[in-house]
Amino acid sequence: MSNHQKRHLIAIVYFFAFSVAKGQNSNRISNTDGIWGDYGNVVSAKTYSNQHGRLVNIGWSDIETSSNNWNWNTFD
Repeated sequence: MSNHQKRHLIAIVYFFAFSVAKGQNSNRISNTDGIWGDYGNVVSAKTYSNQHGRLVNIGWSDIETSSNNWNWNTFD
């Protein structure tokens, strides 16, 4: 086998090896997996236990109502 053929064979082996490695799934579970709600109606956590959170639009002034005074009720 010539050096030219060896280089091509090595390139093909690397191509397939990295293609297979990149396509593998790590089967990880993270906090972002599952269902996330949008701006719609609030749903019960007991009824929809697979919903991890909900998109909200809250201004910082709604949370920090005055200097060092925090009100998390709007966020909760």
